[in-house]
Amino acid sequence: MANLPESSTFEANIYQLETTDPVLGGVNGVSNTQPKQLANRTRWLKDQVDALNALKGKGVSIFNPASSYTGGDQVIYQNNIWAANTSISPGAFNPSQWTAQFATLTSGDDGVRVATTSFVFNATDGMASINVTGSADVTVSAAQAGSAILRLTGALTGNINLILPAKTGQWVIANTATGSFNITVKTASGTGVVLPKDLAVIVYCDGTNCFLASSSGKNSFTRHTFNPAAGTTTLTVIGGYTPGNIFVVKNGVILDTDYYNATTSPTITLVTPSTAGDEYNVFSFESFEVANAVKKSGDVMGGALVLAGGDTGVTPSLFDNDTSLATTAFVKANGSAFSTAFSLSVSTTLTTAHANSLVNFIGSTAGQTLTLPAASGYLIGSRLTIHNLATQNVTIARAGSDIMVTRSSNLSTLTLLPGEYVELVAVGATSWYLLGSSSLKYSKAFEISSATPGYQILPSGLIIQWGTLGAVNGGASATVTFPVTFPSGQFFGSATIGAPVDNATPAGVGVNYVSTSQMIIRNLGTNTYTYLWLALGY
Repeated sequence: MANLPESSTFEANIYQLETTDPVLGGVNGVSNTQPKQLANRTRWLKDQVDALNALKGKGVSIFNPASSYTGGDQVIYQNNIWAANTSISPGAFNPSQWTAQFATLTSGDDGVRVATTSFVFNATDGMASINVTGSADVTVSAAQAGSAILRLTGALTGNINLILPAKTGQWVIANTATGSFNITVKTASGTGVVLPKDLAVIVYCDGTNCFLASSSGKNSFTRHTFNPAAGTTTLTVIGGYTPGNIFVVKNGVILDTDYYNATTSPTITLVTPSTAGDEYNVFSFESFEVANAVKKSGDVMGGALVLAGGDTGVTPSLFDNDTSLATTAFVKANGSAFSTAFSLSVSTTLTTAHANSLVNFIGSTAGQTLTLPAASGYLIGSRLTIHNLATQNVTIARAGSDIMVTRSSNLSTLTLLPGEYVELVAVGATSWYLLGSSSLKYSKAFEISSATPGYQILPSGLIIQWGTLGAVNGGASATVTFPVTFPSGQFFGSATIGAPVDNATPAGVGVNYVSTSQMIIRNLGTNTYTYLWLALGY
């Protein structure tokens, strides 16, 4: 004899046997329809009662209007769990006195039950403190592993392992433990990684092995100092290192990698044992990859680095001075080399298009002028180079009231001789500084006064001075004071008669050196004469 099959289903209606129904047994017989429907209802009701009893076992009771409740008591009312807001006297259920809620699951639960906001917060932002004092391995409990952040505390007396549950997941682990020892985070059977000291890093687990999710949490550059005993062959880096991102200094000398092996963090193996008094400094640093760090709008993350404008990037505007990425074309246009070259043969007004370029003047017609652009349109430090390759002079003229600044004067125009060049550097809203061969005439090394008396200073230090001397009577003398004082001394002086010209009367002149600033001219004849004089010195 078989039993009727049951289903946990609440049947909405119960079939009524009719007088015309035949007596028919079996699973689908009409005579068994009613008992099957009632059996289904009974199974459904039993499952509901079992669920309620399970909740009661967790401290949740079924609401009883005859009972009183204190704040926080949990009850089941109409298949929902409610927590009392305050103390409640016996009476009918009043929703305003209760808050609907679910029971918070145990931290680390990864089943299919409903999670509360408290459970979710702990899994995404909660922190569990784990004391790792001593030298014994520490196993992270399921409840501790349910927190997003694990903070390690205590005083280490030896190297230890921090054993995570063997399941996939990721954690922020902050190693604040004291003591010069390492903590390796791993599962019971897999491989792991050494936690950096006094830092927080992201560790993820694939169910067997543990890895650092990134090195961004590590110090970018860390120094570890060792003074080992004689005969030591291994150095242990607290916090570990990334193979390839390390170098070792022994007694102030950087060691070639032939002298040590640094492939298994946190240990460094020395090829030659240390001797007494040796000091080793180990420098570890971290790197990062950008392959997945930048993407174009609309692209999915991944693959090679690409920029907003495609593989070649977008060149910013000339004189751009912000945080935009610079292309090589931008760097060249802004003065690392001439951005381009222009050839001009007639009078032209220059513009910002000529910035940081070489302008060659090749005209053959005299009287041509190149007018500068306004200095205000150029970035400070930008330059304009003009080279006169013609056989004629060319005039460089300012724009508006701008000035061309030299050591001794401010110019409104500049004559560029054949073969000369000038480099003009924008230094403000209205000013250009002059560089190049045409500016030499304004430098101290080529200083000149074309007046009478006058002088010419040459780069070698030689100074040429000249002038005239008024009427000197026969047999008399007069003192000449030089326009500039010779810094060291005079080594040549001469004079010749200026007027009147008298070929019949004997005449003579004598020159005597007096000082670096004066000389004496003596009339050795009998007539009165004026003189032209010349003096050389340095």
